[in-house]
Amino acid sequence: MEGLTIGELARRAGVRISTLRYYERRGLLPPPHRNESGYRLYPPEAVAVVGFIGRAKSLGFSLEEIRELLSLRASQGRPELKGRIQAKLGEIRAKLRELEALRRSLEELVEACEGRGEGDGCPILRALEGGDEKGRWIPVRTVEIFSAGCPVCEEFIKVARERTCPSCEVRVVDVRDPGTLPRLRELGIRSLPAVVIEGELAPCCAGRGPDPEGLFGSG
Repeated sequence: MEGLTIGELARRAGVRISTLRYYERRGLLPPPHRNESGYRLYPPEAVAVVGFIGRAKSLGFSLEEIRELLSLRASQGRPELKGRIQAKLGEIRAKLRELEALRRSLEELVEACEGRGEGDGCPILRALEGGDEKGRWIPVRTVEIFSAGCPVCEEFIKVARERTCPSCEVRVVDVRDPGTLPRLRELGIRSLPAVVIEGELAPCCAGRGPDPEGLFGSG
């Protein structure tokens, strides 16, 4: 008898029979052929296919994406395959940035709460509710970015918005407005872009332009 029964394939691939049938229904595993005796048999290479599906799932690929990867695997589409992997890597990196921002946000909420007193005054509850008694949003921290509208400033603003935690309020101050001159002098801003956190000029902005990695990379 040539080929593998569904039980043999499940045993060799280390999965359940129900998993193989699910893969078949989703179009990931080709249906087996029947031999002269009526047995449904899978080709020996089905073991590698099932292993491929399992490893791709562990790397975060959806079943639809795995179907596309299997198609590229069969056609030897290496450039396209690399492109899909790079795209998934980009998604994972973006998700990690979101998780890092979430971590910083939660840490700030914990630090802001003394853990005693009435619940109405709890900063964690107010932040989760999204505002004060009048429905106004209460940011955990205010970040001001002083910009001259140049390409360097615009790029820095983009990076800052990506790396600043969601609970912080980011404000962009255009120094081309003459009304900002008193604040520039008060804060001691001598180069742009400049970052002010809670009314204090960031240390790395004193006398030179800020480093976005240094400001936002470590939280």
